Amino acid sequence: MKILVIPDTHARPFWRVPVQENISKVDKVIFLGDEPDPYMDEGVKYKWEDVEQNLNDIISLKKEYPDKVELLLGNHSEHYRNLQFRKVATSVRFDAAHANYLYDIYNGDNYGLFKIAHTEKIGDVTFLFTHAGVSNFWANLVGLKIDDTIADQLNEMENSDDGISKLAIIGRARTWFGAKTGSPLWCDIKEMVNDKGIGNGIFQIFGHSRLKEGAIIEMENYACVDSRTAFIVSSDRRNKKGFSIKKTL
Repeated sequence: MKILVIPDTHARPFWRVPVQENISKVDKVIFLGDEPDPYMDEGVKYKWEDVEQNLNDIISLKKEYPDKVELLLGNHSEHYRNLQFRKVATSVRFDAAHANYLYDIYNGDNYGLFKIAHTEKIGDVTFLFTHAGVSNFWANLVGLKIDDTIADQLNEMENSDDGISKLAIIGRARTWFGAKTGSPLWCDIKEMVNDKGIGNGIFQIFGHSRLKEGAIIEMENYACVDSRTAFIVSSDRRNKKGFSIKKTL
């Protein structure tokens, strides 16, 4: 089993070459969300056309490979997709000028293309992929069961006002008045390090936090990958965990 992981794109084109080179070699390609709202402090001046093209190309890839490509939602996806989430937890860099266009893109015919979480097994390990990670604190707070249905539970939250309210919980690392840790759309790696994650036989992979470029913070129960580089997760008998996570070249 081999999985290509694409963290937060934010209009960045870094995902194109790894996808082109690996789409026929991997079993899954998983995008961790946050397609719009580019960073303006990375030395690149993005135009709206860049944001629009990047998002539409990712959606086109999903439609071309519906069973191989998984599109997850991040906080910068959800605040366009869901008006209730936007009112409670709008992110910085929210693009009000194009919000209606992005709302239409994330909804309508494309609605079913996106989800909150996805699981895969590599050997005996169950991997949970989300945008920002599921903390033990947040899981207990919202009554999440840590079992084989965890992705289904998380995805179902998008279908109710109560679920959206839970997904909109922001942690203290992102706001002074936040909870101990945020939701899987908001949890910061600083919060997760102290929380240690959910465990229970589930290994998490998430992005959301910019690290040193290309870096991986790998702990016992999770790995946070930098949001500017693509990564390969694959079985690895030489590793005592039975798998490895490496950035693509």
